[in-house]
Amino acid sequence: LYLSANEGATYDQVYMALTNNVDTDTLSPPNESCGGIPNMQYPNHVYGYGLLNIFKAVTAPPPTCTNWLDDMEFSGNDVKAVSQRTADDCCDECYNTPNCNTFTFTQDNDCTCRLKAVSGVFSQTYKQGAKSSRLK
Repeated sequence: LYLSANEGATYDQVYMALTNNVDTDTLSPPNESCGGIPNMQYPNHVYGYGLLNIFKAVTAPPPTCTNWLDDMEFSGNDVKAVSQRTADDCCDECYNTPNCNTFTFTQDNDCTCRLKAVSGVFSQTYKQGAKSSRLK
């Protein structure tokens, strides 16, 4: 169903849509744990990520990043810094982080993804090897 509504979606886009558009409020998990993961924490071994809300999954736009800037770093307004394998993974991380609308990915420190919440005009500086973008 998701692929019929989003032709050409990549594996990562399908995965993100199906794991990020779930409802957990209506679940009644037992007060136990499996594999050391409490059943009230998602994902878990009983319900996985939760009950799939296919309407949200189909209607939610896939994350897209626009106008990749090579060798440029956005300055300030950091939300958080995380480790990601690629700039595309960094884009997905930004999409799934509240208030994040821009990011910079670098190979520094085992691939750092700096998520940012920038409003209005943003400043950028030269940083060799960096890759930056805004969410569309």
